[in-house]
Amino acid sequence: MNDDTAKGKKKETIGAYIVNVITAMLFPFMVIWFGPKYLLKGEYVKGIVIILIVVVEFIILGSIFEII
Repeated sequence: MNDDTAKGKKKETIGAYIVNVITAMLFPFMVIWFGPKYLLKGEYVKGIVIILIVVVEFIILGSIFEII
């Protein structure tokens, strides 16, 4: 196996993904960056999950503030 191709493809750790999810939850506009980032890299599950988490967060916050 060629060492050059192995160096070029580094997978992101699950810890880095969790940090990205938390960042997107705290700053929802960051989903505009992280969602397409994962979708374009072919990591469809990660991209869809990070988008859905922020959408659900907005739904929950909207229902809470509607009651108050």
